[in-house]
Amino acid sequence: MPAVISTGDIARDHARIEQAGWDFTNFRKNPVVLFAHDDAGMFGGARALPIARSSDEMVEGNRTTAVAHFDMADEFAREVLGKIDRGFLSTTSVRWMPIKTRVDKSRDADGKDISILVFERQELLEWSFVPLPADPGATVVREDGKFLAIEDYSPPDLMMVLERAQSLLEAAELTEAERMSAGRLYDALAARVVRAPALTGTAQDEITETLNALTDALRGVAQAVVEMRGRRSPDTRRLVAEAVAQATGRTVDAVMLGGQRELRS
Repeated sequence: MPAVISTGDIARDHARIEQAGWDFTNFRKNPVVLFAHDDAGMFGGARALPIARSSDEMVEGNRTTAVAHFDMADEFAREVLGKIDRGFLSTTSVRWMPIKTRVDKSRDADGKDISILVFERQELLEWSFVPLPADPGATVVREDGKFLAIEDYSPPDLMMVLERAQSLLEAAELTEAERMSAGRLYDALAARVVRAPALTGTAQDEITETLNALTDALRGVAQAVVEMRGRRSPDTRRLVAEAVAQATGRTVDAVMLGGQRELRS
């Protein structure tokens, strides 16, 4: 889940963070993402644990971005991710250790003189998904880096299909090797999930039909993973091709050949 975690704009608390001053050195040794900065169980014991780990922290001009990798084995983490995916939560917030600061003079929207606390250098401690951010520009973004809009959310949601597939895989009694193979399949499919603009009528019906076919394909993958217990070095690529072929009425060879052409293109 890519997000803007900080901007150089004046926040609601009359503070501003200079983005070029971020120090990620220690944070990257323990790249935790929390919910509402809760590391002490303010909202219930388990919620004090990280819900995701962070990667790709990057300063891009007036904003800093990062990617949250959610812990899908954690029920509360899945709940937070569901809220984000369905458009009910879309903002973030940072917590930091000040290293160097100064005070600037500015004017508010009414023209009144105000003092702005400027953080010139600071160490990132953690960042969180929050319902109410101090920095209105700290939001979840699309894969292309653009800010999300309400039109980006459209039921039925592909992530819901993947969650159904994950529940099938988790319910099966798998060996460690099979679970790793299943995890790689899930990650590969999840990486292709994109948010599409809301559609109605015939277009929505076509999406529903496609989602149903994908669900059947994923169910076939889950069943194939369960059945391959005792095998060595499973051909996971062919397993996916067989499941997709069964759901779409194509031959396995056609699905695999199409995938090779897509990779080359």
